Amino acid sequence: MPGRPTLVVVSTGSEVLRLEESDLPDVNGRGEVDLGDIDLRDLLVAREVRVSSGDQVNDGLVRVGLWIGPPHRGPQGELPSLGSKQFPSLKLGSTNEWLLPEDVVDIYFLVELPAEPPSAAGWRSGAQQVFGPYDGSAFPLELRLD
Repeated sequence: MPGRPTLVVVSTGSEVLRLEESDLPDVNGRGEVDLGDIDLRDLLVAREVRVSSGDQVNDGLVRVGLWIGPPHRGPQGELPSLGSKQFPSLKLGSTNEWLLPEDVVDIYFLVELPAEPPSAAGWRSGAQQVFGPYDGSAFPLELRLD
């Protein structure tokens, strides 16, 4: 059947869930395949990581991104900006929960401070720090900014 998916894979560096074509529902009248709710909590481990700093700068806000493998760098060696809303602002000293496979390896965190206190106009990328690599057996409890 044209336009029908043959495989759905959920991965976080290692495969968490695989749905073969026979496991997928039929395409509906709008051309969509409704997978419904996929609850993977039984397949993942909740890991809490606190982000802290001895210097409470920029109202104490940061953004944190998680990568499997080191964050990719641009042509001049620059790290990616965490300015988009997919990376919500977190208060320094707060704890964030990450759902990951138990056997996860090669995890990196990129923590970014705003260039200036965030305003209604949005986040402007400032100083960044990379942490890692970590794996499931030695996952950090805290990321402490220098």
